[in-house]
Amino acid sequence: AQGGGEAMASSSAAIRAAAHAAAGLDLSALHARLDKYVTNDVTSWQFDGFEPPVGDAAAAIIAGALEASGCVTTLFLNDNEIGDLGAAALAKALETNTSCTRVFLAHNAIDDHGAQALASGLESNATLQVLSLSSNKIGDLGCAALCRSLGLTAEEEAQEIQTRNGRKPKQNSTLLGLYINDNRI
Repeated sequence: AQGGGEAMASSSAAIRAAAHAAAGLDLSALHARLDKYVTNDVTSWQFDGFEPPVGDAAAAIIAGALEASGCVTTLFLNDNEIGDLGAAALAKALETNTSCTRVFLAHNAIDDHGAQALASGLESNATLQVLSLSSNKIGDLGCAALCRSLGLTAEEEAQEIQTRNGRKPKQNSTLLGLYINDNRI
């Protein structure tokens, strides 16, 4: 498993790789929606089931906009084929974002590496209240990284993995819901 620093170093590389992959895609619809959201200070960004699916490349673009925006409170990215590269880009954005309280990433392709990157991002985030990662490909290693980033003990990590339920962490007083059901744990 990667440590926090290693995960974030690979996150920067992941963001560059995702942005490079975006070069060959037609992202005009995504850019139009982002422009509308940013220009009008929209607080809830809706990309659930976006066509074509957002994927890693566009998730990196959304993450860049999230870093620059100070008004987004809710980000919906469910069912968008986002994998580890997109999760890493979003994790980097969450490190410094002070407005987003809810992020929904259910029904994507995030596995342990993406969960570890998100865990690193959570360590320095004091705003997020809800993170939904249900129905991804996260296994025990990713779940353990998420639990550690929230200050849960080894016993509580085991309970989290066993019950597969979100729980209120002890140390991160802002995160009230971590949803990781229907993964590989």
